[in-house]
Amino acid sequence: MTKYIKLHQFLSNITDNQWSASFSKIESILGFSLPQSARKHAAWWGNAAEGHSHAEAWLEAGWETENLNLTAERVAFRRTGPRSTTPKLRAKRTPKPSLSAYDWDTPDQLQCDISMQWQPLGRIISLNGRLSFPIAPSSPGLYRFRVRQGNREAVYYGESDNLARRFTNYRNPGSTQQTNVRVNQKFTEMLERGAEISVAVIIQDAWICRDGKRVVADFSSKAVRRLFEHAAIHASGEDIEALNR
Repeated sequence: MTKYIKLHQFLSNITDNQWSASFSKIESILGFSLPQSARKHAAWWGNAAEGHSHAEAWLEAGWETENLNLTAERVAFRRTGPRSTTPKLRAKRTPKPSLSAYDWDTPDQLQCDISMQWQPLGRIISLNGRLSFPIAPSSPGLYRFRVRQGNREAVYYGESDNLARRFTNYRNPGSTQQTNVRVNQKFTEMLERGAEISVAVIIQDAWICRDGKRVVADFSSKAVRRLFEHAAIHASGEDIEALNR
């Protein structure tokens, strides 16, 4: 209410129960011009204090507005309660809790290196329009399809908890297996155009080195398989087309 305190004080000192004034009179009491919304919108003169410091000025002094005339720029005030010469103090806002980092959460550095070695498994061919894959183990791991046609090369990486099952799904995709259908169609078209497709896998030849300690990657964990899959995708050379992207 601080901005409209002079209007509060003026109304508190009036002994009558009604008071009518022009907008210009109110501005002379305040010492500044009313906002344009006071001249355009009747709601500005409403008797709702919450969030409206101007309304607080007359409500806390024991007055309410009535008989507003925006065209004539006049408004009337009617006493509704006892005189109040001291405006109510707003409750202090509870300070927001700090969102800064704890002192014990200091910057630290983690260095983690990974390495992997692909083992060629065989090739993919087309027999009577159907794809034929090399035999894969029923083990979790990574797989890589390398496609060569002339001087162009493309590569596709993936991971699975069962490599044999994944290759079967590529060979005979279900109608709802969109990725498997797409890969099957893509490879069939490439082979028809004379491309060669080689398959390689990683089952155990993958390592994680952290703080100087090198351990074999646990491919039974999907998170670990995904880590190596994404590393392989992003490590592909710029001159090789990544079919995953």
